[in-house]
Amino acid sequence: MLINSIHHIQIMSLKGKHNMEGLIVEPSRTYQRFLSSAIELGGLGTKQVSIGSEALMLLRNQHFDLVFIAMHLQDMNASKFSWHLRADLHICQIPVVMITSNEDKELLDEAFSAGVTKIFAKHELDKITSYAAQFSNQKYKKAISGRILYIEDSQSVTNQTLTILRDNGYTVDRFANGEEGIRVFQNNVYDLVLIDILLKGRLNGRGTVKAIRQLEDQNKNYIPLLIFSVLDDVASRVELLRLGAND
Repeated sequence: MLINSIHHIQIMSLKGKHNMEGLIVEPSRTYQRFLSSAIELGGLGTKQVSIGSEALMLLRNQHFDLVFIAMHLQDMNASKFSWHLRADLHICQIPVVMITSNEDKELLDEAFSAGVTKIFAKHELDKITSYAAQFSNQKYKKAISGRILYIEDSQSVTNQTLTILRDNGYTVDRFANGEEGIRVFQNNVYDLVLIDILLKGRLNGRGTVKAIRQLEDQNKNYIPLLIFSVLDDVASRVELLRLGAND
């Protein structure tokens, strides 16, 4: 199916997003539920345990992106937990967020010294949600890379599309006509090409797709070409696919 809406770009950008997981270490089952809801609202999945030793064992055997831990547990406090985590080379880079109602500066400083990354008060669930969302977005952007050639002559459509793609971590080179786009494509390496079907100039979208697929460099034949189209008839879609468009 050919792309006919800017919203498809948003969906495409999210397809590769992996699910990130936060480990909650909290003795109260009731507060576990509150905390889990706040974190999941920020875009992270969650798993809950009640004691530090179980959490450390899980971290060594499963993948977690972030730990949320109560200040006091049955078997250890958050500072001791963080000390054990930082001493293990396999898991020492995982951020640790401590949740507490204690405002004792000495205890909070001790937690930071042991390797706790961030501290929130128990009632700050909105801030915890925001932190989880920010963490999820930043880590996702770091995980994404890719260079896109974007050929589009409408400035308004270009502005929307560039914002979405760049916000999701892609490097984008944009050109307003097929001739210039083809020239740049020949001299650079791209992971994806986006082309507007209704380009102005000597080459429209169809001509640009055809010209790219007829280039002698066989290595470039495998680069996906995605087409923006307002045309909804089957014949136009089939023609573009036969010319070499992937979607």
